[in-house]
Amino acid sequence: MAVTDLDLGRYKLGWSDAEDYVFKPKRGLNTDIVNEMSWMKGEPDWMLQKRLRSLRYFDKRPMPNWGGDMSE
Repeated sequence: MAVTDLDLGRYKLGWSDAEDYVFKPKRGLNTDIVNEMSWMKGEPDWMLQKRLRSLRYFDKRPMPNWGGDMSE
């Protein structure tokens, strides 16, 4: 039996907080997002370079095929 009238925006005890993020990136992970996140956090250049180097390493790794479809 499927539940169709479920209100996920409310906490079951009667209150909830609205989303109010300082930074909400676009979907995915790329150099533009890493640069923007680093700028928003006020990080030094060495930290940005470390993050970009890690992203390049991540991009070179093959995507595992044992999980769900992440293409969407």
